[in-house]
This record gives sequence, C-alpha cells and structure tokens, in this order.
Amino acid sequence: MTFLIYTGFLVAPALSNLMPKYLPALQVFGAFFNISNGLIWAIVFLVMAEKNSGKFVFTEFLNSSGWTSKGWVFILSMYVPIYGLYGSDGVMHRKTPPNHSVRGVIG
Repeated sequence: MTFLIYTGFLVAPALSNLMPKYLPALQVFGAFFNISNGLIWAIVFLVMAEKNSGKFVFTEFLNSSGWTSKGWVFILSMYVPIYGLYGSDGVMHRKTPPNHSVRGVIG
C-alpha cells in the first residue's frame, strides 16, 4: 500500500507537467478530495471522540506540557495554528508577478 501511495505522488506531478490540458480537472479533483476528506475526518472524530460537558470544555485548563506558567502555555498553544498559516501565506506571495513586484515596493 505504501508503494502505491508513493507511486501516486510520483505520477501526479508528472501528469500535470506532461499533460497540462488535464490540469483544471486535477485541480477540481484535488479540491473535492481535500474538502471531502476533511469532512470525513471531522465526522469520524466527532463520532468517536469522548464526550465532555460544556462546563469542562469552557472552564477547565489542562496543562500537561511541563511549563509552569499558564500564560506561556497559552501563547505556545497559539503558535501551532499560526504556523500552519505560514505555508498558505507564502504561496500567496509567490503568486505576485515578478515584473510588478519592485514597482509595488518602491512606488
């Protein structure tokens, strides 16, 4: 199974580079695949997760990180979601056309 996944990761970029007319169809497939798998993941984990009361969810603060400062633990907990946004932000900035990038910075 691992070999099939690895082969898929090799074939998909080759397909998009060698046959660019299929690129829009690959993008639609990729969007559907990502959205559907995200929904499937959410449904499975919501069904299988251990249920807690609203009081526990919104009032308890569990610190199992080893840090003693609750403030520092909270700041570190915000780092993971922000770090995930860096990748998408970098892609958006790479989309800027190179011939207009200097004009936008200088004036």
